[in-house]
Parts: sequence; C-alpha cells; structure tokens
Amino acid sequence: MSRRPLETPENTNNVVRWPSVDPSVSGTFRAPKNIETLAAAERAANRVAPLWPLDRFVAVNPFIGLTEQRFEDAVLELARRGQGDLLMPAEFYIGQLESREISNDDLNEAATLNGFAGWTGDRSVLVEKLEANVAVASATVPTFAASLRTADNLDATALTIEQISEFAGAYFDEGQARWAAPWRDQPLYCAWRAEAVVNSTPEIYGVAKWRRIACALPSSSAELITIAVHELDIDVDDLDVYFDRLLADISGWAGHARYLDWHNDSPKHVVELLAVRLAWELVLHRVFGSTAVHREWLAQRRLFSEAPTTVAAEAVALRYFAHTAWEIARRRTMLNASAGRLRLRTPERITSLAERRPDIQAVFSFDVRSERMRRALELIDDGISTYGCAGFFGIPLEVLSADDATSSSRCPVLIEPQFTVREASADRDEAEKLRQRRLVGGAWQSFHAAAVASFTYVESLGFSYLYRLIRDSFGNAPGRNPSAEAPEVIEDSLLGTSAVGIGIDERVELAKAALQGMSLTKQFADVVVLVGHGSSSANNPYASRFNCAACGGHTGDTNARVAAAILNDPEVRALLNDEGIAIPVRTRFIAGIHDTTTDAVRLFGANELDAFHAPLLERLECALLAAATTVRRARAADYRLHEEICETDLVKRSRDWSEVRPEWGLAGCHSFIAAPRSRTRQTDLHGRSFLHSYDWKQDGSFDVLESILTGPLVVASWISLQYFASTVDNARYGSGDKTLHNIVGGIGVLEGTGGDLQVGLPWQAIHDGDQLLHEPLRLNALIAAPAEAITGILMKHEGVRQLVDNGWVHMYALQDDGRARRYLGDYQWSPALEGPAWQLDYDDVTEDERRYG
Repeated sequence: MSRRPLETPENTNNVVRWPSVDPSVSGTFRAPKNIETLAAAERAANRVAPLWPLDRFVAVNPFIGLTEQRFEDAVLELARRGQGDLLMPAEFYIGQLESREISNDDLNEAATLNGFAGWTGDRSVLVEKLEANVAVASATVPTFAASLRTADNLDATALTIEQISEFAGAYFDEGQARWAAPWRDQPLYCAWRAEAVVNSTPEIYGVAKWRRIACALPSSSAELITIAVHELDIDVDDLDVYFDRLLADISGWAGHARYLDWHNDSPKHVVELLAVRLAWELVLHRVFGSTAVHREWLAQRRLFSEAPTTVAAEAVALRYFAHTAWEIARRRTMLNASAGRLRLRTPERITSLAERRPDIQAVFSFDVRSERMRRALELIDDGISTYGCAGFFGIPLEVLSADDATSSSRCPVLIEPQFTVREASADRDEAEKLRQRRLVGGAWQSFHAAAVASFTYVESLGFSYLYRLIRDSFGNAPGRNPSAEAPEVIEDSLLGTSAVGIGIDERVELAKAALQGMSLTKQFADVVVLVGHGSSSANNPYASRFNCAACGGHTGDTNARVAAAILNDPEVRALLNDEGIAIPVRTRFIAGIHDTTTDAVRLFGANELDAFHAPLLERLECALLAAATTVRRARAADYRLHEEICETDLVKRSRDWSEVRPEWGLAGCHSFIAAPRSRTRQTDLHGRSFLHSYDWKQDGSFDVLESILTGPLVVASWISLQYFASTVDNARYGSGDKTLHNIVGGIGVLEGTGGDLQVGLPWQAIHDGDQLLHEPLRLNALIAAPAEAITGILMKHEGVRQLVDNGWVHMYALQDDGRARRYLGDYQWSPALEGPAWQLDYDDVTEDERRYG
C-alpha cells in the first residue's frame, strides 16, 4: 500500500495517529486485518510453556511450542527472538575437544548424522573455528521499549518488566497477600488498565502523562492489540515474531497465565497479558515516539523478517556439530562397562530370570532416584524383584483433605483426575481437630504477618523463637533419623479403602491397566509393595519440584494406598481372573513412600498382614533399611562427603533451613529405558536413568507400549529438557541464585525483589559450586520393542513423533539379540548397531559384580 513520508503525529483526545510510513524505510508493508492480529496473538499464547505454582510444581518442556522445528533450527530462532540459547558456550566445546573427551570417531559420527560439511578431520581446525566464533551472536528482534533511547537514559524494558511483574503478582496472588488487589474480579487487561490510571510510578521514572494516556487506552484487550499493532506499524508477516519477542520479556508470568489456561479451549489469560505488554509499547510510543524515534523504530523493524547473518548461522552450526559429537561421546561412555554398561542379556538368560517367582516384589516410580534404591534392594536380597512404572500407579485421583478444606490432583498434568477420594484419620475426631488448628493457625498467621502488627509481634514474642533459630541453623530440627531405625510402618488411615469411592467396573479396569502397565501380570510374590516417592526439606520453595512429577508435584503415597486397596479387593481379583490375570489368594499388596532426600521408606497398611506374611515383612524392612544406607553412601559421593559422616549429614540436609542443596533431584538424568528388569538388573545406572518396566511379549496389541511412549516418555522428556534448558541458559530458563529468591503470591519466585517470575531450576540444583552436576544432554530413549511397533505408534501421535523426528529426544529400539537400532527420523531406522556399548558380555560378570556392582 502507498505510504507518505513521516510527519508530525496528530494528537486527538490523547490518541496518536501517525501519518503513513515512508516506503523507503519500511519496504513492502501490509497492515494486518484485525482477525489476523488476534489469530497471531492466540498462536503466540499457545507457544508459551506453562509454569505450575510452587505447591504443585511440574517440570515442563520450556520449548513446548517449538518441537515442530528441528532442534538446530530452534537454536538460531530462539537466539534471534531474544528467547535465550539452547547450546553451551563455544568455550565449553573447545574444552571438551582439547581434553579429548570428544574423539575423532565421535566427530565422524556427528558429521554423518548432521550432514556437516565443515568437518575436515582436523581437530585443530575445528577448535580454531570455534575460537573465532566465541562472541558471534545473531541480531535480536527488537521491541519498541528496547529500541528506545531517552535523554535521561530511561531503561524502558526494565521498567516495563518490573511494573508488569508487580501487577501480575498482586493479580494472580493465591493468598500470600493480606490485602488483595481491588480489581482481581475483572479480566486481566481490564484490571491492569484500572490500576494504570492511578499508578504514578511510571511518571516518577520519566514516562510523562502516563495516567492520562492510560486513561485513553481501549477498554478491551482485543481492541488494544489491534490498535497497538496498527500504530506501531507491524507488518502482518511479522506478528508472530513480534508477539513472541514481547512475551519473552515476561516469560515467567506468561507461563503462569498459560498454566491457568492449560485445560481451557483458549489461552485467554496469556492473550490478556500480551495486551498488557503491548499497552506498554503503545504508551511508550505515544510518549517518546517523535518522528525521528519512529523512523528509527521502522529501521530496526527490519530485523523481524531479516534472516540471521551467514556468520551467525555458521557459528550456531559449529556449536551444534560439537554438541552432537559431545553427546555421542557421553552416550558411549555412559553405556560402556566402566560407567555402567546397559548389559543386554541373551533371550535365554532373560527368560530364566523372568520365570523365577520372587519372594517379594517392589514397584517403584520410574524416577531416576528410584533406580539406585531398586538396585540396592536387589543386591541385598536376590529374592526381591523390582519394577518401575508411572508414580501415580495408573490411578488419576483428586484428593480431598480430611476437613474438605483443600484438594489436589494426584496425576500427570497431561490427564485430568477421574476419581475423588477423601483422606481421613482413623480417629474420627481428627478432622475436626485439624479444622480447629487451621482456624487458629490462620488467625495467628494474620497477626504476625499483618503490617500493623509486625513490630509488636517481634517485640513481644520474637525472643521465644531464639532457641528454634539456633537449633535449626545447625540442622538439628526435630525429625527422625532413618539411618538409625527400621522403616516406619504406619496404620493406613484412608477410610473406605475396600471401595475408595470407585465403581467395581472402574476398579477392575484400573487394576488391569496398572498391572499391565508395569508388566506384572503373572508370577506374583506373596508380598507386593507399591512405593510412591516424595521429598522432605525445610525452607525450600522448590519442595514440590522434588516430589513425584506423575502425581502433579505431590507425593505418591495416596495413589499407592488406593492402588493397593483396589488390588487387595477380592471382588476385583475375581473379575481380574476372568481377564486372565490370576492373583494368588495369599498375595498381599501394601503401599509405601520413599523419601528421596533421606532414602527412608515408610510402609502403609503393613499392620494388616497376617502371621504368614510377617517373616516377609520383617525381611522387607531389613532390606529397605540396608538399601537406604547403601544409597545414602552412593549419594554422598555426589556431595563429596566422607563416608563415615554421610549418614547423619544427608539426613540433616533435609531439616536444615539454610541448606540450598537438600538433594540433587533429577540432576544428571540422561536416559529413559523401557525394558524388562532382567535386562538391566546387574547394571549400575548411577541414578541417571528413568527405568520403566516393559515386556513387549506380554503386550500383543502394543497398547501398553503406546501408553508408555505417550505418557512416561513425554514426562521424562519434559524433565530432561527443563534441566537441559536451566543448564545451558540459566538466566533465561533457570531461576538464578537460590539464596536471592523471594516468593511472590504463593505462585513462584523472583530473583531479588523484582523482575520477571523465574521459570526453571536454580543454579544450586545443577551446579555444586565447582562444576556442573547436570550435563545438558538430550534424553536417550531406549525401548525394548520391535522398531516396527514403535514406528506404528509414532504414526499415530504427532507430538511424540516431533520429539524424536526433530532431535529433541534420541530414540533406540533394543533388540532381543542384544543389539540396537537408532531412529533416524521419517519413520526410518538404522541397521543394528555394533560396538562395545551394545555387546553381550555376561561371561565376564563376576559374583562380586553381581552382588556389589
């Protein structure tokens, strides 16, 4: 369309209307229609990764809206849009090459996989190229706030983020604030506008006439978005890039808004927040947008559609090539015998182990922290067999507290709860006591937290906290020492466990799916313990991050207790028998909870076992106690503690309010293995593998395989990619220094007193102060199933196919002959892989190796 040179803007009723844009500056320009603008806003909102609140935190793939792109393409695009870096700095790869961690064979394989022509076989040339590109970066797409240069050196971007964050913290507050924001009942944009017209802070910082201009803004978010895009002269083809760039400035709050929209048809909260961010652009433009400033903005706008420079693209390609070679090197090392080879047994050996009926079976979450406990149990007592499955045991619950005051979802966020249960104490008065304690506690909390009472509280009662402060400062808070006693056996307090509020047909289906999902449909032991997991720590905003991801950031004990109750139900067992799953009469299921910080295990309902099972229970308790000691000693090496003090030190960490590393969580995770336990039982995977039980020979229709690839594998990839992102770019995808965190709104944390809501893991969760504890490796999915069956499932599920086709997850099909096939993309597989990482080598396994690893 034809445009005139820029002139002085008209100003009518505080609405700035710019004359047409100079085509010599703007080039070809097409103004978007309103429907195109709003569609682009919704697309941008859907690309935002959700961020769950602190009390129910769930690890999420921060690149959830980018998996339709190749990984290497996303690297460059994210950098261009100001959304962070997906690779380590060039210096990191130079160090790996110079230390010979990356071999020439690794580089050759990476060149073959990536089609990288820049590899000549000369390592020194590669190092020189990386050194020459250390500081190369692609140009970042601008915002008007970022492009603005004012006479008084106003940092418009920082002011924008700070003010939006303050508003969002009050608007989204979940009860932390004693004085609620007065406009929370209005839609987000309307609430922001109502506050903006009385907020003089921007004027103090130099944004003149802020309140007057805010008062003239449109009353709806849709109108604001369309007017702002028109006034800022955003081309229709640039809308997606520009909106992504704006949301990148407030990615934390955008993530929380996306969480609120997670189960909705429309991402309305994110679109409203985008309107707020655009409103800041619009007001800044109206205040500072002289003809010269607007002309400069138009000149910078070319970066929206301008391709990255050849130099920047080559720099990314070099780092991606080096990263791929490094991943190959690490995968080779981790799968070789020296670091815990995945020893693939012969079919005959697998069959003999699988057909042996164990005395005790223990089913754990497939979480990487459970792998160490499982291995320790099996080494201590070879009559114990372990299994891995999703930590909610296939029971998607909504759990009500005893007094109905709170409820929580105990299932993965990818699905919604289907059943509701209420926790209640065996003491019928306990619920009323709990309610009274909450009432008193709430009043007490209001007293000492209220602004007018804080000084009175400290003066009158602060001295009484002196002893507690000193005690807790030295890690001596009250608590059990699990290293000094047997696992705690707790009477099951879930009332109505014979029915648990679930119909008989549904209970049968749940039991059948749960048993098939863990490949436990025959050879039942006399005692089967279902072990959920959770974590204990003090003064830790991230406590729920260490709980069970499959239980929505909660502990898995309730799911385990409900599952055990269902599987012990005689009526359920009788109907399961008709389905071909025969559970012996003397088999009893009990529940447990594994504390991954202390490695203590509590058992629920074990008191109901009869005299026949008593010796097995005692044997299980002894094995759990010894296994906890073994695992703590292994974990002590991660903290570089002396073995003789690790027992007490690791327990103290969970109660020390000043401890920034109570546990490492899932740091170090690098692989997901779905296979019979008999194929990995003698392998020390060092607590770095998600370990899911799966026997494809029991899965004729491959329905179980489909549920594993679309559920647990996706969850594992989300966790892996969150750790990956927090490591490669902690400033953008992590949460900085844990010691500087402040909780806001009960939702998340700020680093310091302001800025955007933090989205990922703190530096202390991935680094021990001297070196990285998590290596940014993409997840290796090793699936013991025919490649053709995996292909069929990928054809049905586009989201999973994108993860593996586009290089976000590496996939291998483990064959029964002990070799593997690598997935190449587009439903193609490599021939069977040869080499030391895939060789059969059980003839050289000694008895000591079998016993002690």
